[in-house]
Amino acid sequence: MNTWVNFQNRGVSWKTKPPRRLFLFAACVFVTLSGCGTTPPELPEAHPSAALSADADAYFYLSVTENMELLRDFTESGGSSTLGSRYFLEHSNAIYGAVSKSQGGAGFLIAASGDYSVGLVEFGIGTDDAWMDASVFLAEGEARYYRNMDTGMEIAIPSPRLILMGSGVAESLAWLHAGASSPLGDDICAALESHRAGFYLPKAAKTGLPPFIPAGSPLPLQEALLFVDPSAREGLYTASGELLFADNRNAAGAAVMLRLAFSGLMTQQGYSLAEIRQNLKLFVEARTILFSGLPFPRELARLVLFSLMMVEENR
Repeated sequence: MNTWVNFQNRGVSWKTKPPRRLFLFAACVFVTLSGCGTTPPELPEAHPSAALSADADAYFYLSVTENMELLRDFTESGGSSTLGSRYFLEHSNAIYGAVSKSQGGAGFLIAASGDYSVGLVEFGIGTDDAWMDASVFLAEGEARYYRNMDTGMEIAIPSPRLILMGSGVAESLAWLHAGASSPLGDDICAALESHRAGFYLPKAAKTGLPPFIPAGSPLPLQEALLFVDPSAREGLYTASGELLFADNRNAAGAAVMLRLAFSGLMTQQGYSLAEIRQNLKLFVEARTILFSGLPFPRELARLVLFSLMMVEENR
């Protein structure tokens, strides 16, 4: 479809790109005047995850302050270590994300809560010629966002407490202003936020459970809810979670396989058989496997994060 027609159909129009601002005086003028012109509609109070698609393949939650080192490593490995990414991490409290794999590619959206300077973020975007600004026309007014013409990345700062990044930002702005609720529901959000990090895989048959159950595995895993917390051992994390299978028989068979895989991972980390029996808990309730006490190294955590977000690592 023609790009212009496509964006018109979504209620989006492109504006003229502002010129590069090179001097401090110009920066001050930009920040001062950034509130002039059309006043954007006020964003209704909503949980950050309300910005996420209800049809995503995977969702994740990260406490930024408790995962700063891992997130810095993630941005550097992905080739995104810039002044902007450092500002984002230093001013964010929590990140919710959604990943969808469709139409031959992967799309993702991040909704981050924190304390941001809208003028400063917009000024930083305005100094890069690759970014163009666009608008979503709502009943309440015009909501602005930005699109990188080189990468397709989109960014919106609808309020000083929220930043949206990724693909599908225009739709997310529309959902938020329409008062959408979180696609995860209150119970899953509360469960995720009670841990350092968490993942919810509503389409686990499609995404798999890396690195233990690959995507497209014949094992009928249907949903997965995973949590990550610090381990008592230096340099390790501890995983726990719930895995939902198609039926009781498949859950029982998968429990045997996963116990062996988890025990092998712990052996590699130097745990004795007695320590494995003491720390690793895994049992079956009907068609659900519940487990806890699974330690894993930071390197594996980084690889799993890349895998779930379906991002190629720069080497």
